[in-house]
Amino acid sequence: EAQQALEDTFFYGPGSIVMAEERPQPACQPLPDHGDIMHLLKEALAVENHSEALLQLKRITGHWSRQFKTKQQVIVEAEQLLSLLMLSKHNNTAMVHRIRKLSKLDFAADIAEHVEACFSSMPVTNDSGIPDTTLHGRIVMQAVQFMTEHFTEAISLQQVADEVNVSRNYFSEMFKKVTGKNFIDYLIALRVNRAKELLAESTLRVYEVAEQSGFNDVKHFSKQFKKIVGLSPGEYHGQPHKPGGQANSGKQDTLSEQNPFS
Repeated sequence: EAQQALEDTFFYGPGSIVMAEERPQPACQPLPDHGDIMHLLKEALAVENHSEALLQLKRITGHWSRQFKTKQQVIVEAEQLLSLLMLSKHNNTAMVHRIRKLSKLDFAADIAEHVEACFSSMPVTNDSGIPDTTLHGRIVMQAVQFMTEHFTEAISLQQVADEVNVSRNYFSEMFKKVTGKNFIDYLIALRVNRAKELLAESTLRVYEVAEQSGFNDVKHFSKQFKKIVGLSPGEYHGQPHKPGGQANSGKQDTLSEQNPFS
């Protein structure tokens, strides 16, 4: 018991007196919201929201007590947190030395102070909460690439958000800001563009075009096609077309013009 109490000084600090009968039992399970907090921290770092990142960091270090963690868990978690900073575009080799310094710190409070100091040293380039357009652009570009490769499949907003490692709601807002379209409208436009190509270049029937374009309902396909193109699929199929599958009349889909990556 004395040996165990001595190990607990990692949490209580130097000069502390630990009574064996008062030692709290460590939690057997991780904190239920730990994953959510880490997710929010990564999102804040992705857009370089300095104040939000520091807020989420303090929520994590606030649980660095014997009630929730072991000494080894705290050290590993601290290394993971500092490793996140190495993903920043402002990262430099100094971060490697800061990670190594963890092994020289003897108490949880000192480790927490060190990690928070490293986060506080980040350049404050976007403390207003306004997303970094370059970083957002890269994330949405990755999402658009995934959608372009899989739009004929039954993909969802959640699936694409998971693909780019951000939350569903956060991705939805980010996608609309960057592309000017919400997710479902962009997905439908991709499918309609493909349908136009098939109608112009093949003799497939309307229901076959719908299936090969990613629509699982021919009525829904016809409705969306006419809404965007201005012609029904049958009318479009009977029109003379320019190279690239464009009819000489009717509305034209402007997806390529609104796509910031084309």
